[in-house]
Amino acid sequence: MKNTKQNLAYTLFVLIALMLTGCAATQPSEPLSGKVKFDKITLNFIQKHIPRTKQYQSQDDVERKLNDEIIKNLELNNMLDANSTDELVITIDFRRIFMGEDMPISKLRSDTIASPKLGYDIKIIRDAKVLRHLRKTNLNYSAGFAGNIKHIMMMDKENERENGAIGALSKDIVERVKEF
Repeated sequence: MKNTKQNLAYTLFVLIALMLTGCAATQPSEPLSGKVKFDKITLNFIQKHIPRTKQYQSQDDVERKLNDEIIKNLELNNMLDANSTDELVITIDFRRIFMGEDMPISKLRSDTIASPKLGYDIKIIRDAKVLRHLRKTNLNYSAGFAGNIKHIMMMDKENERENGAIGALSKDIVERVKEF
């Protein structure tokens, strides 16, 4: 019995030591300046269905709005500095989804958009070295209860849902950068 308790205690000690070592190894090694240089995002825009009855904002419009919102949020948080040695590099995945777009019968496909699927990859780079990195995938935008009811009743404007997603995603990205 004594031998079993010693083995259990030893095993527990080793596991805790491994966990602490693993945590210590993942901590950032170099401090950041707190301000970043940012030019523009790289946008991976995906759209399977081409609507026949409605016109939505172009890929260029989505990219411009994302850039504008990210810059606005960086400025609001006093994080933007063109002379910083820390460069912020952002890649965004934006998948425009249409209701029923995967239906095998084309008449069942709608020209009404649903919430986009989103993802992003954020890096802070200094002297060609990645100091911080975060990747998030399969993010869904929710317009909230009232916004979702409005969408179900088809009362929202054509770009309203995507613009809401752009605003929310931009804020989330800047919040993650602040946490670095």
